[in-house]
Amino acid sequence: MKLPRPLRLYYRRAQRLRGSVDSLALGAALGAAIATTPTMPLHSFITIAAALVLRVNVVAALLAGTLLSNPLTIVPQYYLVWRVGNFFFPGQLSWERIQSILHQIEEQGLLSSLDVLRGAGWDTIKIMLCGGMVLAVPAGLITYFLARWFFIHIRRKRREKHLLNHKKNSITDGS
Repeated sequence: MKLPRPLRLYYRRAQRLRGSVDSLALGAALGAAIATTPTMPLHSFITIAAALVLRVNVVAALLAGTLLSNPLTIVPQYYLVWRVGNFFFPGQLSWERIQSILHQIEEQGLLSSLDVLRGAGWDTIKIMLCGGMVLAVPAGLITYFLARWFFIHIRRKRREKHLLNHKKNSITDGS
């Protein structure tokens, strides 16, 4: 199965990342967890700061965060966050209100977006942060194990290719 072009680009970028498997997997998990929280338009800033503080791979964190939270996934993601938050605080926030806020954020620049978020009200912030924090834990855990498997697999393939090339070179040099 051939991946769509944007996913192939992310795959290739991830293949080229350097660092320990743990740093890469933890960075990806951190990025996924932060991307799950309703902190748009600040995902990238928060992700970079947290990755630097925790000393995990910043690029892996940004890649995972972008993969999880992007223009194609933001509406379903925020709907799920709202549903989970609404489970804990039922009836305090309508989906229409969330859609209105997302639309305003999309239309504004960064500083204006922050004003929109500031004006959203405590109920909106409480419900969305609650839902996002609840979803961040499984998103981070699942991403950690998938990323760990991915980076181990990539390293193994790279090592096998290197050994095969070394073996071929030693055979041709010996002739």
